Amino acid sequence: MLKNLTYKQRNIALAISTVLLSLMAYYMAIKNTVELAIQCNELEKETALAANAPQKIAVLKQQLKAIESKLGESGEFGGDMQQALLEKVSHYCSKNNLILKEFPKPVATEGRGYVVETTIFTVEGGFTKLLQLIYELEQKHRVGKVAAVHFQTEKDLRTKTLSLSASVYLQHIRKNDAS
Repeated sequence: MLKNLTYKQRNIALAISTVLLSLMAYYMAIKNTVELAIQCNELEKETALAANAPQKIAVLKQQLKAIESKLGESGEFGGDMQQALLEKVSHYCSKNNLILKEFPKPVATEGRGYVVETTIFTVEGGFTKLLQLIYELEQKHRVGKVAAVHFQTEKDLRTKTLSLSASVYLQHIRKNDAS
């Protein structure tokens, strides 16, 4: 049969058979090897990532402790934040001739496993002393986050003097005990 074909036809038949045999060899043997090599590379990458897992867990635990301490989980005040805040503010007011006008109960808002307690208190006195009180509460004692401060002046009609008062909105975040 091959003797009846010309050299050109034999070369074409040889090329076609080579292509067919190459495709058969790829699909029967080489394809599986390539897929296993790709899978092996992916598994090696996952193994390398898993090798660092204990260190990553330790770092994440440290970050969680830092976040919880910022949220007030392990503060110097223990459980009664309101009493500690009242003590700090009244002590500062007595030392610096300020007047603590209002100190109502905090307003609590719950959500996503945390309780945000907002305490609004009003202090009357000089501007710099009021700013120093806010600085002490937020930066030195870290009793909470000062969310807002509203300064206002009031005129006393009998004495015709102006008095400056500041309403301080201080927030403290803690984990919800019920969840």
